[in-house]
Amino acid sequence: MDAIAAEAIAKLSHFGAQDLSNLSWSFSTRLFVDPPLMHALAAQAIATMRDYEAQDLANTAWAYATRSVLDTEPLREAIAASAIPRRGEFCPQELSNTAWALSVLMMRHHMPLVESMSSAAIRSMSSFSAQDLSNTSWAFAKLERSDHERFRVAVAGSAALDTLQFAPQNLSNPAWAFSALALENLPLFASISSAAIAKMSACNPQAIANISWSYARMSNRFHTPLFNALASAARATGNAPGAGGDHGFAVTWSFWKIAAPSLTA
Repeated sequence: MDAIAAEAIAKLSHFGAQDLSNLSWSFSTRLFVDPPLMHALAAQAIATMRDYEAQDLANTAWAYATRSVLDTEPLREAIAASAIPRRGEFCPQELSNTAWALSVLMMRHHMPLVESMSSAAIRSMSSFSAQDLSNTSWAFAKLERSDHERFRVAVAGSAALDTLQFAPQNLSNPAWAFSALALENLPLFASISSAAIAKMSACNPQAIANISWSYARMSNRFHTPLFNALASAARATGNAPGAGGDHGFAVTWSFWKIAAPSLTA
């Protein structure tokens, strides 16, 4: 991979917009980070950003966010300037990936772009997949969006709300996001609860902690079957109430919050 990276740097001036975004995406999916290559790609992307389509912009933002390459302020500004006028061209997956990337790249301060992508996502949410909805919910909470009611209505009307089709992580993200945004959508939480119980054996420690935390923060905490399932799953993964570590502390706090000592025994 090092040899490919070095060869790519030498030839970047011959790459078009799609070539550049595909290369960024490819190296990111390979879990390979070559700082000289990523910075060279960023410089060339800025020079050719006028030719980027919506997919190129989404892929580039996603690539740099996935590899947590945060010292690229000029690239982020160039993506923002190009994405705003093209917001209507983004498909649901591109919108959700871009929203996720904005949150990871800590661009909540870039209000014109955040507002633009937020409005576009809300308008298109009925076409989102479960993964799109999961990513966007998490991103909106991280971006500290203010248009919560519009977001709640959009999620409620989303075709992706067949929660039994969600992967465990995709269940925990909307639950965490709605809880973080103080949006108690009872039908959504009831649906997630039922689906989470059915899929609890597949939940990893992060999903268990997120779901526990999310439901414990609600004023309506009558989800005893869910917390019973969470307690069993937490014990099986070594994160039972009273355990240490980030996940264990989150689960401990959650069971303390719901004041259900019988579940923590």
